[in-house]
Amino acid sequence: VEAAFRDAAVVVEETFRFGRHTGVCLEPRAILADWAAADGLLTVHHSFQAPHMMQDILCKHLSLPEHAVRVICKDVGGSFGIKVHIYPDEMATCALALMLKRPVKFVADRLESFQSDIHARDHRVSARMAFSPEGDILGLEIDDLTGIGPYSVYPRTSAVEANQVVNLTGGPYRHRHYRARARVVLQNKAPTCQYRAVGHPIATMVAEGLVDLGADRLGLDPFAIRERNVIPDDAYPCAGASG
Repeated sequence: VEAAFRDAAVVVEETFRFGRHTGVCLEPRAILADWAAADGLLTVHHSFQAPHMMQDILCKHLSLPEHAVRVICKDVGGSFGIKVHIYPDEMATCALALMLKRPVKFVADRLESFQSDIHARDHRVSARMAFSPEGDILGLEIDDLTGIGPYSVYPRTSAVEANQVVNLTGGPYRHRHYRARARVVLQNKAPTCQYRAVGHPIATMVAEGLVDLGADRLGLDPFAIRERNVIPDDAYPCAGASG
């Protein structure tokens, strides 16, 4: 990477900042848990993306056999990744149903959703890209700092988005030299995790922003520099610089 930048005709650098946001589903998170003690059966109606995952988690943490837990997800009013994580309030709902031996329902209103649903895309990416005089991308280096809230969201972790950013940045282009660092920090905010197109918007914005800057510095057409560097359709399968 050092050699690529040392020998470059042009090096562009930029820091990209992305603000937190969250999904706003038509239907907020909702769950109804019913423990039939006589039958030893927990039935859960859930606005959720991954019923089999939820069944597995409930069995594991409530010490129930798999055949004793049924999770039913009918039409879900939007999710976008919001409803593929295990939330403490939903686990508490199921635990309370077992303790009280009666149905227990939890429904988040819109304000509660803003306060408790996962957030995403809180990133500060410092990046630089090296170019030859002809516009070839020689090297790319990024440093991604992202805040994930007070704890890592279970069970998929909150580091996946940063991992996707460092895996995907510059992915469409034929560059051989790449260095990337991702750091996640804990903070007193809502937790972050995987939201639609995990990491893709950040990775795309960083790479395309640098390509635009390079084209401007070199006096080249932005489309022409992309056409020169993009991996052609007949080159697949191939591995990117990130692996």
